[in-house]
Amino acid sequence: MQTTFFQDQTKLYDINREDEWFMSQEYDIFASVTDYYEKIIDTTFNSESEDLLLSLIHLPKGCKNRVLNAQAQLLGLESLTEKQLLNMPTLIGKHVQAMNSKVYLAVENIITLHWHTIWNPRLLTHGDEQEELIMSFLSSFNGIVAKKIIEEIDNYEMLEMIKMDLLNTSLLNQAPTTGSDMDVVSSTFNWIKNYALDLFRTPNVQYTSSDLEVDFLRSHLSELRTNLLMELHVQFMNFFVMVQSDILEQLSAYYD
Repeated sequence: MQTTFFQDQTKLYDINREDEWFMSQEYDIFASVTDYYEKIIDTTFNSESEDLLLSLIHLPKGCKNRVLNAQAQLLGLESLTEKQLLNMPTLIGKHVQAMNSKVYLAVENIITLHWHTIWNPRLLTHGDEQEELIMSFLSSFNGIVAKKIIEEIDNYEMLEMIKMDLLNTSLLNQAPTTGSDMDVVSSTFNWIKNYALDLFRTPNVQYTSSDLEVDFLRSHLSELRTNLLMELHVQFMNFFVMVQSDILEQLSAYYD
């Protein structure tokens, strides 16, 4: 990551060799910012996904079929076959996992793309305005990351992907299974199974159809967006303190 970052920034700024120290200090801040946002995404998305999948997996069969059929109708499918009903939870888990991974992997690219337009070299200097500069810098990134992550969620088109997989279920079952297909199925199954195992560590938990909204997939996406924005807001001052401490450490190391 560091080599790529240096190369990207060098193309933008035409940095000379004598400026490499400044770049290395800047990179440490870049790495901290990237790590922070990756952790926010990982925690928020995994928590929401776990709630959705555990609720779905542990519904009684009758309730589950009613919930899945209702959701399928809202996706534009009039009725599901028994095979589609059986496969639908796995398909949902597959695309929840795929979307989460796609969004997580997008974080570093988003930050790299916008870094040069927001970064201010004066952040790495002593001065009365430093606190204000840090606040402005992080506020700008919070807004950009929130907007771009929500775009990533929307661009994945999870509902359409699930719908298309349901429509193709019979064709997929008739086609020869490749090693790659088996890897995807195995990965998704293990992921869902691990969530299910967590439930048994929490006794006396009961799930009913009321635990899921009728349009539970759209509700899941809406809650992801809402909770992401809330988490970015709630954690902002912790983020500020973390970056401010990192900058002070950089300055202290340099002047020592």
